[in-house]
Amino acid sequence: MRRPFGSGTGTGVTASLAVALSLLLASAAATLRSGSQDELPPAAEELADAAPAAGAAAVAFDHRVHVADNGLDCQLCHAYARRGPVAGLPAAARCAGCHRFVAAENPAVESLMARFEAGEPLAWTRVHRLPDYVRFTHKRHVRAGVACGTCHGDVGAMRTVEQVAPLTMGWCVGCHEQRQAPDDCLICHY
Repeated sequence: MRRPFGSGTGTGVTASLAVALSLLLASAAATLRSGSQDELPPAAEELADAAPAAGAAAVAFDHRVHVADNGLDCQLCHAYARRGPVAGLPAAARCAGCHRFVAAENPAVESLMARFEAGEPLAWTRVHRLPDYVRFTHKRHVRAGVACGTCHGDVGAMRTVEQVAPLTMGWCVGCHEQRQAPDDCLICHY
């Protein structure tokens, strides 16, 4: 004879609830560690830090042409900034999406398109780097309305991007104080 659910000694129900609670707590802990459910997975962050593929040529990219002259928004190419910790760097396919039609006769664009057609990856030079013990996410800053130039400077006026802000703890804390943003240690160090 089958017993109705919840009758008897309750050890089966208690064990099931314990397992469900454990899974729920593990999921919540993972979410807290990542900062949000919709941030990029750790693998995407690792890709952003990865060295360029062997044989990949560096990209001669002039932000002045794209930002100042043509008014492109940062997030058109750095598409992950509003969704996760890293801003992301564009793949050749992103560049090719526009340059199939725009400035296609330009020798630099022709070279880029040839690399795209050959399946060659683009090698970008990393400019900004925080220490490994700092957990920074672009998403929180973009969603809070912090302009890209606040930390990266007037990139639209730069031929080659350079780090203009010190990105030190004191500099970041000063900005947080100025904007009345959270300044708990665990915001950036966890």
